[in-house]
Amino acid sequence: MEMDILKSILSENEVTPLGSLNGTPLYSFEDAQRINKIGLVKEKIQGKEVEFGERPMRPDGLGYLETKSNAIAVPTSFFENRYRKVEVKETIVDEKTKKEKEVVKDVYYEVVTDYRACKEQASGRVYTTTIHVYQIGAKKDSKGNADLFLIGQRNISDTDFVNEFKGKLNKESMVKILKLIGNNPTEQVEDTLEF
Repeated sequence: MEMDILKSILSENEVTPLGSLNGTPLYSFEDAQRINKIGLVKEKIQGKEVEFGERPMRPDGLGYLETKSNAIAVPTSFFENRYRKVEVKETIVDEKTKKEKEVVKDVYYEVVTDYRACKEQASGRVYTTTIHVYQIGAKKDSKGNADLFLIGQRNISDTDFVNEFKGKLNKESMVKILKLIGNNPTEQVEDTLEF
């Protein structure tokens, strides 16, 4: 009977990660706890002595003394973002009409990952006058699949951020962006002053 209950717990608690970063699956806090409970159930099924009750707390009451962790948990705020699409235009002369017209030469995206700025955007004011953005480009191959790459980073005004960054990327897209940011740190240039 007990084994049937444990097996039903395993079957009902399928957990899919939010995404992965550097090969490590990322879960919400709730899902990470479910993964840990599933690990305990598997140990119990294997015949090990497992305590499902409350874990012993640290004396300060701010955490557990011993906790097995089988998953990495990230807050959902980890994926908070806003973005805008930027079209680089070029003026050309139409061969037929001999008139000038603007055509889109290139497209890239500017992504903001500042949690506080994203949360304050709806109020029309953010805590700082400049916001850091990552410029992300995409190269499409012959099959239509896009390879993302980091073009650069820059700062924009708070007014531009509040008025123009209306889109929000899903978690899967943000995992890709975070990989780009992590794998392509900007080169730090240190200048020295001579007196």
